[in-house]
Amino acid sequence: MLKYILTLCSLISFSSFSTELTGDDEYLQNEISHQLKIFYSSPDLDAAESLHSSVPGIIKYYEKTFGYKMDEQLNVILASSKNHQVMNGYSTQHPFNMTMYFGGGALDVDYFSALSWVDLLSAHEIAHDFQLNSKNNWVSRSTHAIFGNTILVFPFIPLISFPNSFLPQFILEGNAILNESLYNNGGRLFNGAQRATTFTYLKAGKFTPANMINRQTEFPFGDKPYIIGAYFHAYLAETYGVPKVNSFFEHNSTKAFGILALNDSYEQTFGVGYEQLFQDFLERYKSHFTHMQFLKGELITTDYYKGSMTKSGEQILFKVQALAGERQIYQFDTHSLTIKKHQAGQWPAGKPFLYNDKLYTSSSVKTAYNNISIGLFNNNRHALKNFKGKALQAVNGKDLLYFDVQSSYGEPKLHFNNDFYSIAHSSAILDSSSNIYYFKNSGKTRTLYKNHDPIYSYQGFWGFPIEVLDNAIYFIAPTKHGSSLYVWKRGKVQRLSTADNIIDAKMITSEQFIAKSVTSESYEYRIAKITSFVAPPFEYKYNFENHSPTKLLGHKQLEKSSKEYNSLLGLKYSGLYTVMSYSSAQVKGAKDPYLFSSSLLFADPLKHNQLSIGYMQTEELKLAMASYQNSRYRLQYFFNAMYVIDDLRYPNFLHVDSSSGTGGSFLLNLPLIISGLHSWDLSLSGYVDYDDIHKNPFVLSLDYQYQENYGRALNPLKYLNSTLYFKYDKNSYADDRNNGDLTMFGGKIVLGRGFSNEFYMQFKTQYTKASSGNTIKVDDQATRLTEPTDFHLSSLYFFHTANEVYSGSVKFAKTFYADWYHHWIPFSIRRETLFLEAESMELRYDGGSDFIIAYPGQGFTRSKHIVEMRIGIDYELLIFHNAVVNSRLQYTLNSHNGGVDSVEFGINTSF
Repeated sequence: MLKYILTLCSLISFSSFSTELTGDDEYLQNEISHQLKIFYSSPDLDAAESLHSSVPGIIKYYEKTFGYKMDEQLNVILASSKNHQVMNGYSTQHPFNMTMYFGGGALDVDYFSALSWVDLLSAHEIAHDFQLNSKNNWVSRSTHAIFGNTILVFPFIPLISFPNSFLPQFILEGNAILNESLYNNGGRLFNGAQRATTFTYLKAGKFTPANMINRQTEFPFGDKPYIIGAYFHAYLAETYGVPKVNSFFEHNSTKAFGILALNDSYEQTFGVGYEQLFQDFLERYKSHFTHMQFLKGELITTDYYKGSMTKSGEQILFKVQALAGERQIYQFDTHSLTIKKHQAGQWPAGKPFLYNDKLYTSSSVKTAYNNISIGLFNNNRHALKNFKGKALQAVNGKDLLYFDVQSSYGEPKLHFNNDFYSIAHSSAILDSSSNIYYFKNSGKTRTLYKNHDPIYSYQGFWGFPIEVLDNAIYFIAPTKHGSSLYVWKRGKVQRLSTADNIIDAKMITSEQFIAKSVTSESYEYRIAKITSFVAPPFEYKYNFENHSPTKLLGHKQLEKSSKEYNSLLGLKYSGLYTVMSYSSAQVKGAKDPYLFSSSLLFADPLKHNQLSIGYMQTEELKLAMASYQNSRYRLQYFFNAMYVIDDLRYPNFLHVDSSSGTGGSFLLNLPLIISGLHSWDLSLSGYVDYDDIHKNPFVLSLDYQYQENYGRALNPLKYLNSTLYFKYDKNSYADDRNNGDLTMFGGKIVLGRGFSNEFYMQFKTQYTKASSGNTIKVDDQATRLTEPTDFHLSSLYFFHTANEVYSGSVKFAKTFYADWYHHWIPFSIRRETLFLEAESMELRYDGGSDFIIAYPGQGFTRSKHIVEMRIGIDYELLIFHNAVVNSRLQYTLNSHNGGVDSVEFGINTSF
């Protein structure tokens, strides 16, 4: 029972350790108003001052268009320089109304198509805050007023104080991209490659209400709800206006479960239902995608993920990612017209480069427990020295052209050989003489530069140079229906292909090129011939552009008015988390099991500290609990304490000699080494059992892990996890023969390997030996916080103990995609995996006669051999079109009469 309680307490309080790598840098804070507080580290003062200037105007505009004011102060956090490499950001209502920015936008400047990374993040992420903060119904308002930012979990009914969090990704992200495009700063709606992706998808007839509302696992994977959702919302904005589109979220939040009445929210907002809006959208863009032209030519290979091409001398490089296999780098020789395929490796995603005759990719990789670095990485994911923080653009001998990530939180800053060169709003290239070519914007006017000299301008926010050949500058730029290849030569611009789906290219000769094109199923690399005609890049125009927020504050105020941030003093109340459950008794005469738990959560905005104080009651116990977690420093720690108020099992429980009435647990985790895909961690855990004053175990474990995951594969391609552990328990399990301390040692190895077509095989072995007594636990693991020394068989009816245990298992699995989606029914099924698993376990008992085990009908024995066979299917249950819940249906056979053959259904993750 104790471990059950410790497990549940940690689940309802907060998750183990934060996924954000906020690092141990010192932060500053500045309270702009009762609406806004900014957190930043001193190297990011310029970016913080930019936010100080622009964010109040964005909030004011969103208050007008979303139709309400947020009921909590917004915390805007600029992650420290140790996380500048992550080109991402997020917004959340838990534990507070907040958004966190990561400063790595310069790594993929062409994709985001923005002039300022921090301004794009502000427009996008604060739109999410307004979407999610809306509570226009009495249930959500009352829940928030009484319990704070919380989830109340009753039997099968979660009540949440921010109902729009159930909305599908294509609504949340599509609307946020619409809003990022309003401020004359660019955004993904101005990206020609993204338009090409959208129109190929529409042309293939894949844009259906069910496909868009559900989170799917098909090409273009994670991009689909973002960019295709953005075009849907752009259509709505052009037809009904931005205020009407943004007001949808206030209308939807009139229902505590708005996702169950989505059509009503659309009709309430636009006067037209969900399905009709889809048909109207398709009709609006029908002339675009029906007239779209696809690239023809010799197919080299297909690819499934974004990536850019590079060229070194006569060598064209591009990285290819299979659906579920390893990455390869293709090297095309423009002289011999031959292709060399480099052996599949672990190169991280990013641009491939030849540097000193070796292959690298420019990417971001986790290189330490609290650091994600941008740089050049080899196929073992080891960083090349002197490239940290450099988003490499081009190499010519010893000449290097790159964006400095640290200084590019705002506009991307191009550096040449360690010196600042210019602001650039596109990727950049070098010619054979190390001349520099890039695009730079003034408002919407986009100008191609050679060194510091302007060459050519057009209207737009997207387009990038790809090559210089025979005094001609080749570049990719928008077309009406997507994107294509262009050339500037002698003051004139020509389009070089009728295709609208070219998203990158490199020249073989002035008459032939290799292009990466997008289709509805994949990306393709093709060799094609030039077809030139006079045509300028197409300007994307939207009637909602240029809603620039008012600059309310000056830039140079933060440094003097900011205060040092103290995470302990920053602790404040977040919410009251309550769980209630009940089920009928399974054993005749037993009490019906139930659970009530309620915990107050306190946290600081950076989530360095989290404190929980609560109460729990079951059919047996009443307990008071408190938990504390710190994840700021390298040594991360968690403590839990409890006090038994009443134990209904014993009328005089608190007077039982072996019971103390108090208990608790702790966990210390120390990341040791991260090198490529290898990691080592050291952890120490322990607990004090309120039910047995003699039981105070400590477990020390050393964990090593290697894991390669590629593409959409559910299982890793290569996986190795090994754990060594040692357990010590002072004066534990005292009896006539054993009055001393207990020690226990052992280890576990898990080895997995993926194969083509998503077949997977896994081997596992574990061994544990106790110093004395039958003290090793073997059970079904149901609802228990387990120790590394424990063993588990899912079908065991009663738990066992032993003095020595061996275990080995083998598993075969095959993933397939018989997905089923619906746009009204609030659940779908996707990504199924059939599996067959066999496990053999040998239990050996202590040599003392009083520990010889008796089994009915089998007499006495000093050992027991158990075999368990499991066959079943794992699948992902998609709840409310968005939340992925891992589920299992399994049939189990057990050779031991202490177990039972059974059919089991389980949910492996909570939501």
